[in-house]
Amino acid sequence: MSIKGTGTITGPMEPLLSVAQVAEILGRSHWMLRRDIRAGRVAAVRIGRALMIQPAEVRRIMAEGLITGSASGTEPVSVTA
Repeated sequence: MSIKGTGTITGPMEPLLSVAQVAEILGRSHWMLRRDIRAGRVAAVRIGRALMIQPAEVRRIMAEGLITGSASGTEPVSVTA
């Protein structure tokens, strides 16, 4: 499938994740994640009023160790490709 002006998309797209879902995966509060989005440390897209994050961005954050640990005491959940 090709989308005009944006290049080519290969294969199926992964569903976007909400801020709440990503915060749970990373073991962070959604407020801290929103602060990181606002500061430009985390890429997100706005769809209507919702902020959504690509699973690839979550994997990048985890790989680079930008947001680590578990503020809530739970182990972060892995996001598979």
